[in-house]
Amino acid sequence: MDGNLLSADELLKIRPQIVAFHAATKGIPQRPGFLSSQDLIELDHGGDVDLRTMPAKVVARCRGLWSAVSEQTEAVIHGDINPGNLIRCSDGSIALIDWDECRRDLVLF
Repeated sequence: MDGNLLSADELLKIRPQIVAFHAATKGIPQRPGFLSSQDLIELDHGGDVDLRTMPAKVVARCRGLWSAVSEQTEAVIHGDINPGNLIRCSDGSIALIDWDECRRDLVLF
């Protein structure tokens, strides 16, 4: 196994860090030009999302699902947590890179 790849157990170990990050960023405003899933219930484009390019049935389904989870906490989210965006540092810690999709949204995401 590549020494820089994270195991499933290591991925689970970063969860407390992510939870703490969300707790610390609850009050931060939205990234300029971006919208959260809750904003997209009413609006149709912002940031890198353009619902106008999607079939109306799919948009309606997304909005219904976003509405169903609207009581969840909002904070800054990374937007693309996956093994390719997690690297092991030389001191053994794990860093989350590639923040280009970050925004304020439901921590569920």
